[in-house]
Amino acid sequence: MDRRTFLALSAIAGGMVHPGQMQIFDEASAEGLEYAPPEIFPKFDPPRHLQVAPLDDASLIDRQLYTSLQGLVNRKEPRVYYVTRDIDTSWLEYYRDSYHIDVTSYETAQELLKRYAEEISGYIVYDPENPDSRNIALLMGGLQNALPIHPSEAGLVESVGLKELDDLKGRWSDRYEAYRWALAELFPKGNQRVLGVNCVDEPHWPSQSFWLEDYLIAGNILTFDLSAARRDREDRKLLDEIYGAATAPGCIIGWRSARNVEHEMVGFAARRGFFTLCGLSVANITVHTAIPKTEKPFKQKHISKAEVGPVEKKIYVAFMNTDGDSLGSMLHFQSGRFLEPQHGLLPYSWGFLPLAYDLLPGIAQRNWEMMKPNDYFVAATCGAAYTYPYLLPDTDSYLEYTRYYQKKMDLRVAYMSNWDDDFWWQEMEVPGFYESLCEHLPDSIGFGRGMGESPFEPSFFDGCAPYIFCGEGLHSDSDVYQTIVDFVEANTIRPLFIFLLTNHNTKLATIHDALDRLPNKSDYELVRLDKFFHLLTKAREEGLIGDDLYPDKEGLRDMMAQEAKTGWEKLVKSIAEHGDRADLTKEEFTSQVTDPMTRLILDRSATPANDIVMWDTVWDSMKLVKSALNMKGVYVNEKRKGVQDFVRQFGDLPDAAVIQEIWTIWEDWEENQVRYEEACLYAKRLAGLAEALDNNLS
Repeated sequence: MDRRTFLALSAIAGGMVHPGQMQIFDEASAEGLEYAPPEIFPKFDPPRHLQVAPLDDASLIDRQLYTSLQGLVNRKEPRVYYVTRDIDTSWLEYYRDSYHIDVTSYETAQELLKRYAEEISGYIVYDPENPDSRNIALLMGGLQNALPIHPSEAGLVESVGLKELDDLKGRWSDRYEAYRWALAELFPKGNQRVLGVNCVDEPHWPSQSFWLEDYLIAGNILTFDLSAARRDREDRKLLDEIYGAATAPGCIIGWRSARNVEHEMVGFAARRGFFTLCGLSVANITVHTAIPKTEKPFKQKHISKAEVGPVEKKIYVAFMNTDGDSLGSMLHFQSGRFLEPQHGLLPYSWGFLPLAYDLLPGIAQRNWEMMKPNDYFVAATCGAAYTYPYLLPDTDSYLEYTRYYQKKMDLRVAYMSNWDDDFWWQEMEVPGFYESLCEHLPDSIGFGRGMGESPFEPSFFDGCAPYIFCGEGLHSDSDVYQTIVDFVEANTIRPLFIFLLTNHNTKLATIHDALDRLPNKSDYELVRLDKFFHLLTKAREEGLIGDDLYPDKEGLRDMMAQEAKTGWEKLVKSIAEHGDRADLTKEEFTSQVTDPMTRLILDRSATPANDIVMWDTVWDSMKLVKSALNMKGVYVNEKRKGVQDFVRQFGDLPDAAVIQEIWTIWEDWEENQVRYEEACLYAKRLAGLAEALDNNLS
């Protein structure tokens, strides 16, 4: 630690204590909240005195050691706190001043190891050759009050008097054997409702974005790195065993394996009764979760329908920041947007994690204190936490859970998404879900849906509040100005309502710059989502709009076709490369493929080459179908229907039938497994079709 950092920590320790935290809660009692949510998360006593050390320059190995130490110490009483980045200093100051927590600063984390060594029973050596043993050692360490360490750290921990309790080197042949042993021998003694997900496959993301070891070891939480992708059959089989042994409703905390995507992990967990908390880049959770909470509900100003005024022939735009459901977004004040000088200048809606009321009380409190009149908090994806509600075994119970926390946080707009990426590109069509929302969340002003934007998906109006699809979205690489202008030009109807889901990394200055450049600024009105939904309801009641928010589809189809054309060349090239790769024998494929992700799957999982090739072919075919149809102005959501539309549109092309054959394999994936040679043949046939399509569409 440099001198500047040490002096900053010392200043925090010696700073003035303010005369109490800011009171921003309504005095009304929480009447009508008789519902008691299930006890899911570990509880910690409130911190009284924090010992603080820097951990910003620590290696991954050291970081894991010291965060594990933090968890073992803090579960008795939260006392250890690390500064990993500037935001940790900010929180430390806030807790000191608002919660009267004493602070003592240390120059190194090693000093804390010496201080608390006598509270630790020993250490467990994990196997660097089997990185999953690190996850096993976390649970072993929690149960035995022992530090999981890399072999190179044995001298360090022995210098403070710790003795070896176990050595996991060479204990298991692969990750599957390791996790099954942990499931049988350790899990029955550990937490039954919370499961940890920690990617250990360095350097693949998110393997080095993880700081949750303190919480996982403190809570005796079984932690794993397993893929939920259908491609990875052995992983999914083991995941089923783990979820089957755990108690639902429950939570998975952490973030995904490098070998699957977000939607696969979240959807798989949802089907087994577990919601998700993204825990990337969040340190000191054993401190944050222990901050005392108020028993009084939060209150924010909701505009009423009577206050919104008349609906004009304008373009109403409502921005909503994504990722508010993640622990990191909450910890970093809406991914840093609240810290920008433009915060509060424009009406803006922010996803908020309702569970923060119980799980992160101090963080919820401070985010609320930082609200400005133009800000509006909504329940982020999807309700109480991140999940796809309709996939849960008991959707109604989850919606009651959501209702409880939304009332606690005074959230009256909810972003509710149901995604099944295996069979749908956008939202699933879920009969009865809208009715369930209105039954369990009857006081809502509105609901949003659609994690991917689409002006072609339906919205719903005949229940308690509008349930609308995100018409347009801003991604991290979007040209904000052009996105808005193109969408407005494609939709001539006025009034025009644009629910604009905005990537959490989009800086507010970028939004401001784009809005300043808009032509005819008086045609636009930026509104928060509460006003947006009230205006939308009034417009429909007055006959100014119908059920379809974007009835002029011609311009939208042109936009869709242009977007598909932008990525077409790259897609066809990738499919051709996969076709060429199919010339390799199985042995050549296994030994010669250099693509980093394919290499990882081959080297660190039980997924065979035939499933990798067939999986790639299936997804190549899905993308080919969608892109080709989009270029013809045909919208695709349900993938099965997309296959049917493709055959009708392009059935005259040579071997177009291969699309239906590949889709049948996908639908029967769990029951059947194609041979390597057969998978390669499909890859080559698809490459031939892609070439023919390219010629046809050129």
